[in-house]
Amino acid sequence: MFRTRVPAILAVLLSVFAPSAIFAEDAAAQLATILGRRSSEALEARFRQTKHIALLREPLMSSGRVRFELPDGLRWEVVDPEPLVVDTRGGVLRTGRPGELQEIPAAMLGPFASLPGGFSGVFGASAREIAAAFDVAAGNQPGAFRLTPKDPGLARALDSIELELIPATGVPRRVVLFEAGGDRSEIEIFE
Repeated sequence: MFRTRVPAILAVLLSVFAPSAIFAEDAAAQLATILGRRSSEALEARFRQTKHIALLREPLMSSGRVRFELPDGLRWEVVDPEPLVVDTRGGVLRTGRPGELQEIPAAMLGPFASLPGGFSGVFGASAREIAAAFDVAAGNQPGAFRLTPKDPGLARALDSIELELIPATGVPRRVVLFEAGGDRSEIEIFE
């Protein structure tokens, strides 16, 4: 009788105390599955961004429209409080007021130049690119992940990213950037 209980007890203990690397692989695999559901068709959505800066009492708010054109990039257009466009399509970063975009050299991005997905960052990155650049942990609900930079240079600027995707479509729903200095940006995307 003792012999038949030992394997069952070991199985239970191994499932309870499994190495965290297994969970990380599971999270990366879940992320890959969800991102694999993204459509190559362009998607337009509205966004609201809230920037919490330690030196400011009130957060900075902005809103506008975003157009995802995977794998080519995205167009991020702030409408309120002041018009601004960030366009990453074609592998080139351009920014400025609508109709007055200027190209920004990659060298000016500092540690953020190493984000996966080129200038589109995690919005346009593949699961393989994300897993190469970040440790991936599953969040507390389906489609939610916490990304922690592997690159020490990026980690000096960015503590982590919370990424929440719509599981059925792979479309980002919410992204929170936690900067190493304590500031954070919350981006909510509405279809």
